[in-house]
Amino acid sequence: MTATYKMKTKQQQVAKDIVRAAKELNLTLWFRCNKQLHQVEFQLETDAYGIKQMNALLKAYRSARANG
Repeated sequence: MTATYKMKTKQQQVAKDIVRAAKELNLTLWFRCNKQLHQVEFQLETDAYGIKQMNALLKAYRSARANG
């Protein structure tokens, strides 16, 4: 069952990671810049399994950055 997931961030590196993970998983991703709140808002249409895969990739990117 496909659902729409929404995410937002003010951190540039997190935004790059979200786009990179969506590309790796071949997911459709929409985004827009909210200049008033200085953040990027993302919208992703996928199922629960897709969002779990995305979450795992984002955690991997974060830990890889932390370990240098």
